[in-house]
Amino acid sequence: MKSRFTDNPTVALIGRIVVLEELVEKLLERADQQDHRSRQIESRLERVVSRSQLMTERQAAELLDVSIESMAKWRKERPARIPFIRTEGGQIRYRVEAIESYLQSRERGKSALRAA
Repeated sequence: MKSRFTDNPTVALIGRIVVLEELVEKLLERADQQDHRSRQIESRLERVVSRSQLMTERQAAELLDVSIESMAKWRKERPARIPFIRTEGGQIRYRVEAIESYLQSRERGKSALRAA
């Protein structure tokens, strides 16, 4: 005698539910890691410079954990991924507010996952 809960469609559905639950768990863990990374970067920002200061390209790249080449590539995008200032001497500077704004635009979290 076959149980009413063990037919093939039910077993397949239960399997899919388990897989989806595992996927949601992994996504929530990843979101927590990204939140933690954002908090770390914000903390480093507070220690390195005040909000009104300008950062060199190297400082911004180190803070964002990207190469200077990536920063240059992002500057060439229209509009630039992160607004920048070119000094009279041709040097590149970034406002702390611009870096913070960029980080906020990249934030993902549990509330964003649950809303989707």
